[in-house]
Amino acid sequence: MGELHGQVAGMVEHLGQQLTALVEELRTVAGPDAAEAQIESVTREAADRAAPASARASRAGEAQRQAEAERGEREQALDRAMAELTAARSAAEVQSTQVQAELSQLREQLVVLHTRVGEAEHERDDATARRDCLCRPS
Repeated sequence: MGELHGQVAGMVEHLGQQLTALVEELRTVAGPDAAEAQIESVTREAADRAAPASARASRAGEAQRQAEAERGEREQALDRAMAELTAARSAAEVQSTQVQAELSQLREQLVVLHTRVGEAEHERDDATARRDCLCRPS
């Protein structure tokens, strides 16, 4: 019996809620002005809620466009720096090749000079020996 009483009480409460909702709907249907006012109210509320979201979306879009522009500028700066680095590296390689060639020539000249100095010293020694032979009394 207590269980039946609980079920009936629950049904009465549910029916009361449904009745309240139906009465509200009937008032809305019965009064077109009230329905129009309610629609306007809901529309305003939706617009009020949408406005901040729209503003945030607009700011986010602007921030994204600015970030993309800055990224493009950074990429261009990086490309320029890479081109300058490549040019400097190429110039350094050319200069290194030239220096290596000059160094090779200088080494060859040094070998020639050492040979000439050796020959000159040998000629000097020979001349000194001949002079000494000529200067000795026989």
